[in-house]
Amino acid sequence: LVPIWDFGGQENYHATHRFFMSSDVLYLVVWDQDLEHQDESNGNYPKEYWKKIIEYYAPGSPILFVQNRADKEYTVDGETTFKICTYNEEDTESVAQYARDMNTLKKGILKKIAGLPDFARFIPKVYEDIETVIKNLGKPYISFAEFEAICKKADDSGQKIMSNPSQVESLLEYLDNIGSIVSFRRRKRIHDELLNDYIFTDADWLTKIIYKVLINEKKGFDLSHVEKQVAAYGIKAEVWIKLMQHFGLIFEVKSRAGNKYIAPQYLPRECENETALEHALMDKDMVHSFTVRYPGFMPQSNFLRLVAHYGSEHIRGLYWNNGLVFFKNKKTVFLERDVEEQKIKVKVQDNDRSVVIDVLERILEVDSVEGLEVSIDEVNFVSLEVLKNKMANGNLEIDATNGKTLDVKNFSFLFRGQALLIQHKGQRKTKFEIVVVYANKERRLMGILINGVMEHLNAKSGYEFEFRMDQAIDSGPNWRATTQSNIAQADGALVLVSAGLMASSHIRKEELGELFSSISGEVFLILPVLLRNCDFAGFEDLSGLQFFKAYYDDYGYNSPGDRRRFMPFDLLGENERTKEYMLNEYYKNLADMIFRAVSNNMSVK
Repeated sequence: LVPIWDFGGQENYHATHRFFMSSDVLYLVVWDQDLEHQDESNGNYPKEYWKKIIEYYAPGSPILFVQNRADKEYTVDGETTFKICTYNEEDTESVAQYARDMNTLKKGILKKIAGLPDFARFIPKVYEDIETVIKNLGKPYISFAEFEAICKKADDSGQKIMSNPSQVESLLEYLDNIGSIVSFRRRKRIHDELLNDYIFTDADWLTKIIYKVLINEKKGFDLSHVEKQVAAYGIKAEVWIKLMQHFGLIFEVKSRAGNKYIAPQYLPRECENETALEHALMDKDMVHSFTVRYPGFMPQSNFLRLVAHYGSEHIRGLYWNNGLVFFKNKKTVFLERDVEEQKIKVKVQDNDRSVVIDVLERILEVDSVEGLEVSIDEVNFVSLEVLKNKMANGNLEIDATNGKTLDVKNFSFLFRGQALLIQHKGQRKTKFEIVVVYANKERRLMGILINGVMEHLNAKSGYEFEFRMDQAIDSGPNWRATTQSNIAQADGALVLVSAGLMASSHIRKEELGELFSSISGEVFLILPVLLRNCDFAGFEDLSGLQFFKAYYDDYGYNSPGDRRRFMPFDLLGENERTKEYMLNEYYKNLADMIFRAVSNNMSVK
């Protein structure tokens, strides 16, 4: 059986899509040539919009594009693009063609499903039994305690494997991945004990309840409204509010008249109080700090999530669909979205560096899409990725997209610690090049880790570190040649271990240790780091080389079962509640171990 979820294409439902998107499923984008343009006012979004949404919330997932009512102009390759003709029951040729189109699409779907990580995977029979029991309950949600009880009761295996808590957690993660249930317990970005206790067995029901709360109160609502809407369902109003806040659907506005919650997606598109806006910015040095430009596409939800994040700090109720004025560290900030030019403009009072950095980091956390560009003068834009690499490597100049050459140091105020990365003339350091090996779906998390570590490595004396991270290990047919070339020129490899990396066909065909040793006749340094939790120990070539051991209790996780287990980076890097000092401690510890390993390796050479 293949479970199928139909995501509402209407704008009202866009904000909840990220609740349910998993990386281990197949996505079908059904589109119409007549509506192949973006027109938010009429609710039109082209297939490229949905492609970007999927790539962000479910990186690495396969996508099939299906053109609907494709009678005249269409492109079909039988691999990723398909068509469905108009069905006219009075036209026999139309009926026959429709049947042929559907048969071709069915074959394409089955072919792609066969390549999914969980397809044909050995699943204990008890897993299927438990899934069946849950589906037959007729309840839209259950508690985690109920889930545990069902697991134990339905386990008729001789070994009673479901008495093992790790098996219960593994089953929960599996069911969430394949779309059978919705659970936030295993989603690293959300650490909330209240939400962790709920397992939703009906995604459609979950969406409808959320919109039952939102849609009738577009100008804001209070706690009593939520209580009234959800009273019949047995889940406290506080749970629904936390759920909506975690996913950037609402923000809280406090006032003497009582607190209320605002849904950014229902706000007016333009500022409705220009006088208040003028007064809020009056007599303040509101410097243009930076503008971020998206590569031809900016999901509408990106800016709305910024509004949801900072909205509680609003000034004089100045929040609308495309703008927000708020306080941060006692400084006024003005965010504005330019829909046509796909830009987010940021003005910060006195160009306060701490605030500028906070806003840019939040924008990148919402969406660090490839090709993102940044400008500090609204005229000359540079690639953000190239800029970071230039800074990390101590380069002094960068070319703007219009061909103009700019000083790298002028951008240093945008990033933490970047003043340290501009190398002065006369400094002599031994260059050490490291190629970063990672799964393509982990590009965003990889960037977070490398940027954090580089701040500490560049403060080290004696070495100039350069990371090559332009090619993921599963990002296309040219991977092998490109990676071999990078490794041949590098002194070592930082291997970011995740399930995606372990499942890579390139890994299966030729183990990393053999690949590296075949390319470099010298001593080649291999540095594995646990990026996401996976069966690292089962991959002997890498686990035996482990040089950096981060334990849960070193970073504040004191659960008795976890304390001395290795902790993956994503637990810190994707958790909004992670304190800055804790992340900094992780980066420093990893940088120290890389520096020590490099120093020892160079002395051997």
